[in-house]
Amino acid sequence: MDRVDNGEQIVIQRKKNKSYKLVPVTKDDNLMTEEEFFAKIDHSLQQAKDGKTTRIIDPVEIEKLLGL
Repeated sequence: MDRVDNGEQIVIQRKKNKSYKLVPVTKDDNLMTEEEFFAKIDHSLQQAKDGKTTRIIDPVEIEKLLGL
């Protein structure tokens, strides 16, 4: 873990076609349970059904929304 903290990439290979990369969790990572994840999706779908959406077609407005 110290090596990962110091920026080294650690890859663990398991069997022939399975590999895993260790990375540190940062304050910007959004960690949630599977239940929380699906609850957010359900909430967003309900908002769309209720018409609580904004449609943006203009490329300039899309760039503004995305902060580009």
